[in-house]
Amino acid sequence: MIVYLAIGYWVGPLLLLKCVGLGAYLSLMMQDIIILSQHTHIPMELSHGQKVSPFTPFEQELFTRSLMFPKWFSRLVLLNLDAHELHHMYARVPGYRLHHIEYTPHHEVAWWRWLWQAKQIPGEVFLFQNSHQSGFDI
Repeated sequence: MIVYLAIGYWVGPLLLLKCVGLGAYLSLMMQDIIILSQHTHIPMELSHGQKVSPFTPFEQELFTRSLMFPKWFSRLVLLNLDAHELHHMYARVPGYRLHHIEYTPHHEVAWWRWLWQAKQIPGEVFLFQNSHQSGFDI
């Protein structure tokens, strides 16, 4: 934090904002879409205090979602960060190589469709309930 403050002081806040402001803003916008889409509003299994075994990588596909962006954007800009189901299923494969796996995820949804439907759900329902509880299927 001190380093960032020092850079801001040395360069000047206005120049710093001009150089990184738009990029930081766009990055935060994309992170909101991608990170919230991956595990939010998906039915989960609860242990209710019981001891449980971990899910295998292939079983984890049930509890994740991937957004579908144009292939060029997914590979060149996101480095396959949107291939979340494949990331869980093939955790040892680097993200930038996930597109080589010949498998179509079951919970992949077009990013625009997901964003439109997610914004129709009240925030507290979207974040703290799942689709079985709320009736919203996205």
